Amino acid sequence: EEAIETVIAAKNRDKHEIVNEVSDLIYHLFVMLAEQEIEFADVVENLKKRMK
Repeated sequence: EEAIETVIAAKNRDKHEIVNEVSDLIYHLFVMLAEQEIEFADVVENLKKRMK
């Protein structure tokens, strides 16, 4: 749901709403990571590998 709302805000080019929706999305992603016992450092490491 939050990802869809973020895309809609971006499509509407509403910067204030984009910030709000991205904040919600990031919050829910952090909650999901915590519930799954996944460290954010693992995500960062994965992103670093993709940039090589």
